[in-house]
Amino acid sequence: MDAYVSGSEPDEACRNACTYLYGEALTCWQSYNAATSVPDWDTLRTCLIRRFNTLNKVQAARKKLHSCPQLNDVGSFNKKFLSIVMDIPDVTESEKIDRCNHGLKRAIWEPLWIQT
Repeated sequence: MDAYVSGSEPDEACRNACTYLYGEALTCWQSYNAATSVPDWDTLRTCLIRRFNTLNKVQAARKKLHSCPQLNDVGSFNKKFLSIVMDIPDVTESEKIDRCNHGLKRAIWEPLWIQT
């Protein structure tokens, strides 16, 4: 949304951004604006992020990481695993290795374990 409103005056940017809202975001903005009168895009942006951003993004990612099994091929598992790990800024390399090993199918994990 920032790209759509960049270069606009603050109040104009807010009006332009509001034209892109729909569903729950539009309802949220309408009720917020009626109660407080949103003055500019930065305020609206902050309000929407606060309302729709995952509250405990890192905690949710850690929970996914602990229950991330390999269901298909290793490539698909690796892609999913890495997308989860990217949401955990303080994850250590040893934790990644441990979680990855526990997520792999036993037929793949066991030979790797024996070789180390």
